[in-house]
Amino acid sequence: MFKRSILALAVSLPALTAANASDLPSRKTPPAYVPQTAYTWSGFYFGGSVGHNYLNSKLSATDGINVDDNRIASDGAAFGLDLGYNYQIGALVLGAETDITLTTNRKTNDTIGFSERMTSIGTVRARLGYAVDRTLFYVTGGLAYGQAKATDNGTDPIVGINNGAFETKKTRFGYALGGGVEYAMTNNITLKAESIYVNFGKRAFGSLAAPQAQVDTLKSTDVLSHIGMNYKF
Repeated sequence: MFKRSILALAVSLPALTAANASDLPSRKTPPAYVPQTAYTWSGFYFGGSVGHNYLNSKLSATDGINVDDNRIASDGAAFGLDLGYNYQIGALVLGAETDITLTTNRKTNDTIGFSERMTSIGTVRARLGYAVDRTLFYVTGGLAYGQAKATDNGTDPIVGINNGAFETKKTRFGYALGGGVEYAMTNNITLKAESIYVNFGKRAFGSLAAPQAQVDTLKSTDVLSHIGMNYKF
């Protein structure tokens, strides 16, 4: 009888030990906690954009006596490249950006014999933004310059009838103001939507002396609206 009891105890002891061990807390080391780091907008970036440019010009022509005012507007495609740098302080993002945009704007008014073509627009701007993690809202402003060509064939019905053609092709300077929103898809790739108003002020060309006997004053503004992609280093 005693031997049977000892044998039964020996047989059941491993099972009891395994059952008690399963009730004890695990001694395995839990995985280390890795905190999620917030996205930062600081750094250099480079990218491109595509969009639309609306050119709106006011032409005032005079022969010294008569004045003829006309408005000329055109729509064109816009293809740009940009380079910039951001520095983030908390939610505030300070930055600087330069860009160059090629445009296809061209408009001719046969009634007054005038045509204007805008070929490129460049800007050097400061940026001020507010970041909500991967989304950046910003305003921007700075210097603008553009390459444009204006031609008058001297057949305005009010001034300059048959005075002969004359033109100007110069770099214009002005200012740019705008804003946009940018979203970081990855740590390096961002997408943006932006609208920039550009004012080139007034420029006069021609002469009241023969053979033109006419002066044109041109005031031009542009509105660049585009979407773009940047790579942040």
